[in-house]
Amino acid sequence: MDIINPGITTITNAIVPALGRFWYRGVASSYTFTATKTGNHLLILIGAGGGGSAGGGGLSSSSYGGLGGIGGGAGQLFITILPLTAGQSYNVIVGAGGDGGAGVVDLYNGKSGGKGEDTTFDAIHVAAGGCGSNGPLNSNGASDIGYPGDTGCGFGGGLGGGGVISGSPGNPGSDGISPGAGGGGGSGNGAGGSLSGAGGNGAYGAAIIIW
Repeated sequence: MDIINPGITTITNAIVPALGRFWYRGVASSYTFTATKTGNHLLILIGAGGGGSAGGGGLSSSSYGGLGGIGGGAGQLFITILPLTAGQSYNVIVGAGGDGGAGVVDLYNGKSGGKGEDTTFDAIHVAAGGCGSNGPLNSNGASDIGYPGDTGCGFGGGLGGGGVISGSPGNPGSDGISPGAGGGGGSGNGAGGSLSGAGGNGAYGAAIIIW
C-alpha cells in the first residue's frame, strides 16, 4: 500500500490536541462530515482495493491445467493534518472495491479484476483505489493441475484460490477483508476445460478523522 506523507509517523498533542474523538466510515458511499471544533484534525484516507483476476481456463482439448489469477492491488493510504472550521461541512466519499474477474472456460486468458474506487475528502485530498490485476495471458501450466491464485495485496488481502486436480473447476479467490485490501486471484482450472476460479472482490476504502 502506497503511503502519502510518510513523514507523519507520530502525532503529538501540540499538533492535534486531545485526540479524544474520531469519525470513521468504512462502507462505500458519500458522507458529510461537519466539524464540531475549529483547529487541526488528523485525516486518514484509504483507497478501495482492486479486484483479483480470474484464473486461466485451459482449452478442453488441453492436457494442462490453467494458471492461477493474480491478487488485486491495495488502495493508497493518505495521511495529513487539516485545519477545519467548526460548523463547516465537508463531503467525504469512501470508494467501493473493484470486482473480481469472472471465471472462464476454454479461454487462454483469465478475466482481469476491476480497479478500486478512490476515497476522497472534499474533492481535494485523495487516496487512490488499488489497481485491478490483469488475468494470466497464457493459462496453460506445466502439469494437469490447476495452479493456485495469488493473495491480494495489503493487510487482510483476499487469499488466492487453492490449486485443483485434473478435471476440476478452479477455486475462487476470497474477497479482501481489511479496508483497502485487494481481492485474491482465482485458481486455474484442472485439465479438461472446466471453469476457472473467479477473482475475489477488493475491500471498501475507509475515511477516518481524529480530533
